[in-house]
Amino acid sequence: MPATAALAAGDMMPSKLVLEVPLLTAKFDGPKLIVTGALINRSGKELFVFPGYIPGKKELQTPVFFVTQENGVEVPFIFKQHPKSDTTVGKVMTKKKGPPFPGDLVVIRPGEKVEWEVDLARYYRLGAGRAFIISIDEKEVYVVDDPDHGSRWGVTILSNEIRAYR
Repeated sequence: MPATAALAAGDMMPSKLVLEVPLLTAKFDGPKLIVTGALINRSGKELFVFPGYIPGKKELQTPVFFVTQENGVEVPFIFKQHPKSDTTVGKVMTKKKGPPFPGDLVVIRPGEKVEWEVDLARYYRLGAGRAFIISIDEKEVYVVDDPDHGSRWGVTILSNEIRAYR
């Protein structure tokens, strides 16, 4: 399920690990569904994110977004197959490669904002739907506070819903 909450601009929570992921715009451009947003570290320490979980930085490796048609029908994520395996890219990363090395992660410093843009039509089977509700699926965002020993479950993800219409 999506995380839905937000902090006021500039709010920090130094005693907690908080990554805010505001969805800013969602609009159709022909067959493309362009969504823009950001990652904002609201914590008092650095957070580390695997690039495959940052929209627009690399190919999405998991269904970071929760997308439904306006009638509530979930839109399926289109998993890409790894060329040397019959499993999805995300599963190959976790099962065959193991956890990411610290150099594989993007560092987001306290208060830092990383903006992104992604075409969701590349990753989700949108079909002929006319209206969509988009949010972040927080359980699919890989973020840690310590690249060597951190736990992804200690970081709170805050986000919002956004709508797109054809």
